[in-house]
Amino acid sequence: TNESVKSFVEYVKANYRYDAARVYLAGSSMGARVLTEFAATYPAEQTGIVPMAGALVYDLNKKAKNIADYKVAAWLFHNEHDLTIPSAESKNFVNAVNRFSPAIPARITIFPTSDSPQEHDAWTIPTNPDYRENGKNIYEWMLQYRK
Repeated sequence: TNESVKSFVEYVKANYRYDAARVYLAGSSMGARVLTEFAATYPAEQTGIVPMAGALVYDLNKKAKNIADYKVAAWLFHNEHDLTIPSAESKNFVNAVNRFSPAIPARITIFPTSDSPQEHDAWTIPTNPDYRENGKNIYEWMLQYRK
């Protein structure tokens, strides 16, 4: 839930050193759905998000506008033939954000299922620091953005 993520973020801020201009969140499957919901509800709380194998689906235009307006960087990952959560969920989310011509366009990587250990696992590949697109892994990609 949004409250759980907000509580976690507040705990980290209260107990660890952090750079307020560089707060990045990632989540997979249902965690990706919760993450995108949180980012849309509290867009000022993070700099970037990396949802893998899931994204919010309701009130999409209103929530996508929040992400675009607050310049939340978003890079989504999904498997084309995901049998648990359809890849259309992530595609629709990215398209909705990008309809608002954000300063940081949302991006998406769709893996063919054969590239993934299983149909739903869209997180093993991108969380490996050796996996790169356009010369950057997800960690380097996140660190290029600041609020």
